[in-house]
Amino acid sequence: PVANRVLLSYAACGDIEAARRVFDRMPTRNGMAWATMVSAYSDGCFHRKAMRLFAHMCHRTLVLDGDCCSHVIVAVLRSCTRVGELRLGEQVHALVIKKGRVRGDIGSSLVQLYCESGGLHRSARRVLVTMMQHHCQEPIPEGAWTNLITSCHRDGLLNEAIDVLRDMASLGVLRSSFSLSSILAVF
Repeated sequence: PVANRVLLSYAACGDIEAARRVFDRMPTRNGMAWATMVSAYSDGCFHRKAMRLFAHMCHRTLVLDGDCCSHVIVAVLRSCTRVGELRLGEQVHALVIKKGRVRGDIGSSLVQLYCESGGLHRSARRVLVTMMQHHCQEPIPEGAWTNLITSCHRDGLLNEAIDVLRDMASLGVLRSSFSLSSILAVF
């Protein structure tokens, strides 16, 4: 619909208020509209608003599939990470498990949530292991590996960081200069 395009245009320009006005005036909102508005709030650092809108969307039992689902999940996880809202992040993780989508950017966002929530390396590691099981369907983003390696190193878990590096190498993941610098810091 045209309204989705207008909403997306305002969101892309950073005019969150105009985007919200368009969103509020839409007679019916599809998954794309919800995903665009949640992402706009998250991208604009209105993290609490992004999380509230996501919760409202879930209470309306809107079915999200495909790219819309991925975009809205990544956006709300980014907001959860930025404001330290682990409880909602864990609920989103449960939703993602239920939908069988712990892979790609969603999985990487979950790893980041747990790595930045302090001391939750095991949870981040479990997400990475789940992603490894789906590796043939969708490659694991390099950022997921790097986040966990860096987090383990930061918290003094050098053996864990090396184990993650071994898993990364065993899957033949290509490493950029950024991930290599994170890995070299461990040694």
